[in-house]
Amino acid sequence: MAQLPRRQFLKLSGAAGATLGLAACGGAPPPNPGAGGGGGAGEAVVGTWGGDYQKFQQDFVEPVLARTDGAPTVVYDVADQVARMTKMRTEGQTGGPGTIDVTALSDQQAQEMANASLLARIDPARLSNYANIREDFRNDLWVPHIYSAGVIIYNTEHVNPAPTSYDVFWDPAYAGRIGIMSIQWATEYFMAAALEAGGDPGNDWDAGWQRMLERKGTVRVYESQEQLGQALMSGEVWLAYNWKARAYQWRQAGAPLASVVPREGTFPVVFTVGVPVNAPNPDGAYAYIDAMLDPEAQLQFGQNMGYWPTVTDVNPSPELTSEIGFTPEEEQNIHQVDLSYLAQNNERWRQQYVEQLINQ
Repeated sequence: MAQLPRRQFLKLSGAAGATLGLAACGGAPPPNPGAGGGGGAGEAVVGTWGGDYQKFQQDFVEPVLARTDGAPTVVYDVADQVARMTKMRTEGQTGGPGTIDVTALSDQQAQEMANASLLARIDPARLSNYANIREDFRNDLWVPHIYSAGVIIYNTEHVNPAPTSYDVFWDPAYAGRIGIMSIQWATEYFMAAALEAGGDPGNDWDAGWQRMLERKGTVRVYESQEQLGQALMSGEVWLAYNWKARAYQWRQAGAPLASVVPREGTFPVVFTVGVPVNAPNPDGAYAYIDAMLDPEAQLQFGQNMGYWPTVTDVNPSPELTSEIGFTPEEEQNIHQVDLSYLAQNNERWRQQYVEQLINQ
């Protein structure tokens, strides 16, 4: 498959900002033809993560959807990304209709599903706010919903001076006070490789593996974002590398946390939605995705979850922009990422990370 070029990380606000958008591999199937009732009638099954994300889908997306003619009834299929991708692969092998109409995935996992020809090509004409999606985010096989970028999150009461580099995660003074997650390994690979390279690691994220192994016995391992957040808020750990959106959420909960883009740079994450090629109700899927792109729904996700909108017709406050956006200087240090490279190496990295670092 031919890899289309990665696009720049686009502007985050009127004064600033950029974001990632990698076009999917070529050879994708055509749009899934309409099935079920017209105008999105019937039942739309949305594969999602659950937790706050599902709650905000119900609170902010469903009211917009309810205002449309022939709105579908929404049913949530809650699972983590691995389970959702496994279901898509299994159902794709049957040759018949699947059970998911809308699939929520990170950009990296969406690329994996695109590589497997499991996502239908997006029809822009069926999305009323498509013209306002940031151009650098547009993609043939998925629709960007929200995004953020990685930052060093640190406890301002215990980490002094404020960190400026990933090398803080190897500082013996903070051994035992650094949190990592068993379920999030790409961030750790990037961080170590960027430190090794002194900047953008390009397509050599393995370069920092020996540095990662040096962290054995110096980190505390958590099984979820929620567990890591609780550890940061309680002071059990003082440092983590995570999305700026998460730092915002935990600060809102009262934790004495700050965040910084390190001098080596960082990379973005985009959370997306797509329509499986075997979706039983693509009409309902498009109706739901259209509601997700509504400006008010997008703004509410930003205010409540800390992830930046992917459409341009949103007017966030200057305060919100400061909390979850990036300065022009930081934007210059948000590196482009080759999602196909990540997709090709993801499973090998996961096994290596779990077997040689997490379980040691």
